[in-house]
Amino acid sequence: MTRVLAICAFLIAFCIAHAKSDSDILAEKIHAGIPEWMKEQAERDLAHFRGYPLSRKKISDFYESCPKEHYLIRFTIHNNRVTTEWKEKDTPGMDYRREIFEHALKKLAKAVQLPNTTFLLSMHDAYTISGDVPVFSMCKREQDCGAILLPDYDALQAKFQVLPKRDLTSYEPRWEEKATQLVWRGSSAQASLDGELMRADNVDRFSRVILCKLSQQYPALIDAKFTFLAQGGEHIPSLKAFLVPFMSFEQLMQYKYQLFIDGNVTPYSASGWKFFSNSLIFKADSPWYQWYFAALKPFEHYIPVRADLADLVDGILWAKSHENEARMIAKRCRECAISSITLPDNLLYLYYIIDQYSHLDFVE
Repeated sequence: MTRVLAICAFLIAFCIAHAKSDSDILAEKIHAGIPEWMKEQAERDLAHFRGYPLSRKKISDFYESCPKEHYLIRFTIHNNRVTTEWKEKDTPGMDYRREIFEHALKKLAKAVQLPNTTFLLSMHDAYTISGDVPVFSMCKREQDCGAILLPDYDALQAKFQVLPKRDLTSYEPRWEEKATQLVWRGSSAQASLDGELMRADNVDRFSRVILCKLSQQYPALIDAKFTFLAQGGEHIPSLKAFLVPFMSFEQLMQYKYQLFIDGNVTPYSASGWKFFSNSLIFKADSPWYQWYFAALKPFEHYIPVRADLADLVDGILWAKSHENEARMIAKRCRECAISSITLPDNLLYLYYIIDQYSHLDFVE
């Protein structure tokens, strides 16, 4: 009888926990207070605009003067009602992104009172035009002082949930059952280490190509292949040797080591599943960063490696010879992901950064 009661209690608790909506969880997180790392990240982005007044007319003039190819969206929030304006019409990829942001803001408006404000948001992977007009962006570099980070469109759809029948916040792949090898699958879409487009004479300056060649050289340590050739890679015959079919996410998670590596900018939150995978993450150095990177600390949640991957093999060998330390880093990374970058967390930061932006010194 005691066992039956315990099982019933567990099922009731499970149902109650899973009955909570994202809005309920978001409300709880707002009530609990904004995490310090979120406050610090927001302040880093907003600091450029502290100390002098911002003209709403200047922001409006900037939007009007920008070519439609910039794909800036002007969002206006008034009395908790969200409206949008944009110039470039009938661009499916960009429209898809815009619709996700619209949906997220309207979802927020049902859960919290949003501030009255107007802001610009770039739908490109990153917005690199720095200046005195703030533009929200999904990715930036340190020198892009005019850009303010916010969660990307993948994050606002919880794209880390890549398993069709399992919730990665509750399902924990077992470390002990994983293969002791680094796995990577992806496309050749990437800028070189020198910022150039891919050509036959510079192909060895692309870290994803370097990775695939390391896989050839150290097959017991690394299994890295392309699943799609793009942005010039399709015209380079030597890369076809690295081309293989897709591997399922279920299969990818059965490896102890994962690599978080740039594409054209950061790999975005579509690769964020790796932080939930209970695998050890190797994160390649990059000038690009996103809003949630501040929550992840090197050697605490991941192992940093050079952009050219020159120390990746040594890193894997260290992990193989320090099994317990590697397992604990993977565990802390997963715990950090569950507490910091789930969908309610993404919505929380979206709300917080817009609220903080609205308190800048705006003048008419």
